[in-house]
Amino acid sequence: MLVAVLDSGVDPAHRDLAGSVTEGRDFTEGANPRGVAPSRLHGTYMASLIAGHGHGPGGRSGVIGVAPRARILSVRVILEDEEPGFRTFNTAERFENVVARGIRYAVDHGADVINMSISKELATREERAAVRYAISRGVVLVAAAGNEGAGRPRATG
Repeated sequence: MLVAVLDSGVDPAHRDLAGSVTEGRDFTEGANPRGVAPSRLHGTYMASLIAGHGHGPGGRSGVIGVAPRARILSVRVILEDEEPGFRTFNTAERFENVVARGIRYAVDHGADVINMSISKELATREERAAVRYAISRGVVLVAAAGNEGAGRPRATG
């Protein structure tokens, strides 16, 4: 099974993911100043929860994900908050539809599942079309549900 992680990038050398990660396209290219390497923190965390296979003798140390035999396709569509290009990425028009392009890229590169632990207020027309494209190809999409927990509902719902 190939799971595309649309996020801040996945570290293919992480010891609990080694051998399981293919680095796909970086749709954020040009947002950070030249020579600044991506942090890939959040994406690596998410990929570990999905496909972590542990490390050490018998893989008994580290993180074991829910699908440790899955392969990961890393598709970078966001920057970490602390990256120097974060503001540029979030304001430049050229990055407006990177999630839609990332979904289509993942589908076209064989993803069975697309994980998007990212958030937005409203989906663009291009993002809605990309989701329809993925569904029409039988790809399962998993989206973030938020980090708020099960609290009392807000007045706005």
